[in-house]
Amino acid sequence: MAASAGVAIIALALFSLYFLRNKPFSFLGSYLFLIGLLPQLLLPATTCGEGTRFFFSLFGLSLLLSDTVLSRLGHIKMDDIEVAATGYSKKYLALASLPILLLSGFSIWRDRAYANNETLLSPIKKEQDPYTTALLAFHHTLDGGVKLPLGRDEAQLALSKSQELPLAYLAMGNFQQSARDFQAALFDYEKTLELAEKFKLSDRIKGFARGGIARSMTMLDKLKTKEDIAKVKECALDGIKWEPTTARNYLAYGSAIFAEGKPESPELACKQFDYGRRFDLNDPEFAFPVALAALSTGYKERMEQAYGAAKLAYRLHNTEATRLLFARAALESGRINKGFEIMSMYWDNVESPSAEALLILSALEKQNGRPQAAEEYRKLALERDADIERKFKLFLVVPPKPSKDLDNEGPNELVVKKKLK
Repeated sequence: MAASAGVAIIALALFSLYFLRNKPFSFLGSYLFLIGLLPQLLLPATTCGEGTRFFFSLFGLSLLLSDTVLSRLGHIKMDDIEVAATGYSKKYLALASLPILLLSGFSIWRDRAYANNETLLSPIKKEQDPYTTALLAFHHTLDGGVKLPLGRDEAQLALSKSQELPLAYLAMGNFQQSARDFQAALFDYEKTLELAEKFKLSDRIKGFARGGIARSMTMLDKLKTKEDIAKVKECALDGIKWEPTTARNYLAYGSAIFAEGKPESPELACKQFDYGRRFDLNDPEFAFPVALAALSTGYKERMEQAYGAAKLAYRLHNTEATRLLFARAALESGRINKGFEIMSMYWDNVESPSAEALLILSALEKQNGRPQAAEEYRKLALERDADIERKFKLFLVVPPKPSKDLDNEGPNELVVKKKLK
């Protein structure tokens, strides 16, 4: 029905071009009305309706109406007394104002209709087919927030009717990601990409899916093989293209760069993390990777950033890994006493210290002016892992800070309750 009406309107517009060929303004109005519809005819959206506002069509329609109304004014007799008294005819003014009022009405309707996702999608809420339900689900989850559960419910409803709805899987992926079920999110995003390629959907939808894949793989720490690293890097780059303000796209891209293990990787990763944090400075997921990458640069300027990030990571998750990262950051930022304090806590919470921990202790002793103790810890570290000094690089580019400096309180040696095993 809608398609037939559209064809009829276009046919009428084409006919009017011929019929009004001797009336320049009416002809121009009909021409602009038709031209305004061409983008919709020649470039149909493959996934969802775009917010096209028909500026040319509305202007052309108003121009046509104006010319029609004004051409009729010649048959209306003006009141000479009124014109002499006021300088204009109220009747002529009212008729001439009709096109302006019509265009204003069109503009107000247009702005309300495209004000936000809710008004844009309100006409399809009454539809019951799975595709429109999937579209609605996607828009509910697009911006996150309180509508995510509603988007999940709509997506599940759509998928119960059809299993080939990429937008429904994309909505589910967005919800699962917010719920921190990254394995489920990865499945949904990969399914979205598979179906988007099958149905030849827009690059934008594919970009959303690839960005989700990169974020999910990063959160699952799937950066162990060259293939996974390359996949995350490629997907994250596409995600950044289509969602440039999504902070975790940069987190994924930077993590993939860091995982490549090249000499320049740590600093390049830090730059990506810096870009991402502009859009979400408070995202705690940046803490550990930022600290690790900054420590690995060897740049003096990065060590304070590393310490702050490592401290946050330790407060968020008090684990063996975060304790060692925090101790390493304290060492590299010149906080020797703080480093001993953290290593003392670490020592009392493990059965046997790792080669990495022993190497940190060796460096702490060295920076504290005890070379003999430093060498003893170094030998113990090499006994546990002969390759530890190559795999775990310490730079010591920041000189030790005074013990009374801010955030450097603590003992000047290891204080433990347990003996070394």
